Amino acid sequence: MPDLRQETSVNVCVQRIEQILRDATKMNRDLLGCIVDSQNCLRSADTKRLTSCLKRERELVEAIDALEQRRKVVAATLATALGQSSETEMRLTSLAEALGEPNRSRLLALGEELRESILDVRDAGGVLRDSCENLLGHVSGLMQAIHAGLSRTKVYGSDGRIGMNAAMCGGLDLKT
Repeated sequence: MPDLRQETSVNVCVQRIEQILRDATKMNRDLLGCIVDSQNCLRSADTKRLTSCLKRERELVEAIDALEQRRKVVAATLATALGQSSETEMRLTSLAEALGEPNRSRLLALGEELRESILDVRDAGGVLRDSCENLLGHVSGLMQAIHAGLSRTKVYGSDGRIGMNAAMCGGLDLKT
């Protein structure tokens, strides 16, 4: 006869992991929305909204990290309840394989949904990173062009700042 406490412990851990996977998927979808919003802010040069987007992204990343730490603890507890070694970090697929149906199918489906949301975030983040690098290159080129134009006057030093003893030519007509 199966141990009722062990079975209850397994069911509680499975429910907690399922909720963690749902929450992580939702947070990744929210993060994807923030990244898309950041791209729109870059296009429209809305720095105020971009600042709030970046703050929200940082909060979501921190929350996802905290959720991942919780997942590791619950996964180790589940592995112990299933009689598996919890010394190494347990992968979701390994835990799911040790479970019976319908828990196995639900965990694998939730894991796949989370994986897809993470890939979407990674792809959108890559696009945003490329956009930022292109914008930075453009701004750097503009700054170099401005620097080159101003350095011809010999007022600006090689570092782009006004020199302390810059020679300035000028004249004053005292006759008029």
